[in-house]
Amino acid sequence: MVGRIIQRAIALGVIDESESKVYQYAYTVLLQWIAAITTLLIIGGIFGQLKGIIVFLIGYIPLRQMIGGVHLSSKRLCYIATVLAVSIVMVPVLLNSYYTISIICLAMILPSSIIIIFQAPQCSPNKPISEHEKQRCKKIGRIVLLTEVSIVLLLYSTG
Repeated sequence: MVGRIIQRAIALGVIDESESKVYQYAYTVLLQWIAAITTLLIIGGIFGQLKGIIVFLIGYIPLRQMIGGVHLSSKRLCYIATVLAVSIVMVPVLLNSYYTISIICLAMILPSSIIIIFQAPQCSPNKPISEHEKQRCKKIGRIVLLTEVSIVLLLYSTG
């Protein structure tokens, strides 16, 4: 599908053929994200927790964009892993259990933060970045993480 879109854009003169691989990659990543987010929204809707999944994604997406993550060998595996990982983290929300949500969130904050601080950013072999860009992503990722952890702790402490 992406290949046809790219070929059509080349034929119409919208993009230059020499840039087709860049567009191929960009459209593939975009469609993969759209598919994953759509699937997660459907799962949230099925469980009556559309708001919960949206709130989670508002925090997850910026952090994931800045710090990267696991890169699997195929787009299909990446899609499946993304949906499974977010679904597993969202189980308490999907089951609508405030107590479980609170305990799990608090238990996950410290180890997750430590991993992010020491391991981020994770670069993709398909998207290498310079050392300067890596440091920038690390700094922004830590700011996003600190902001999100502060919000979670503030919301938890206020009930």
